[in-house]
Amino acid sequence: MKKEVTGNDSFPRSGAGNLQPESVQRLNRQVARFERKQNPGQIARQLALKRDEMVQNYTRSARVACELGQIVKNVANTLDVPGIFRFWYHSFAREVEKLWRHQRRRNLAVELDILRSKWVARGLDPRVLERLQEVVIVYLRKKGLPQ
Repeated sequence: MKKEVTGNDSFPRSGAGNLQPESVQRLNRQVARFERKQNPGQIARQLALKRDEMVQNYTRSARVACELGQIVKNVANTLDVPGIFRFWYHSFAREVEKLWRHQRRRNLAVELDILRSKWVARGLDPRVLERLQEVVIVYLRKKGLPQ
């Protein structure tokens, strides 16, 4: 099934033919490396080895998402946010959590200000956003999630 490339093979996209011997060798190595990476049996073994870790990561992520939903619900109830807007506050809370995970401490404050400005420009109440951000940050700190 493995096809060796020769210098006279033509490539429809580039129109390159008559490759130099060193180019042919490099191309054959690239193709062989690609075939090794695309081995379905090897991929299945690697996934099987990582499955438990993947399930744990997913469980942790789903738990955080569920708890963030509860936080949004509590803040929205406290501040009398109409139900139709709550979806957008959920999105804001998820973005705060994502920034928490991906931004360095010195950049986090700036990024959170930009995020709040974005959602205020979309029509959300800055007072609710501020409170929600505070509660989410407290939750993330208490949870000990890496920053």
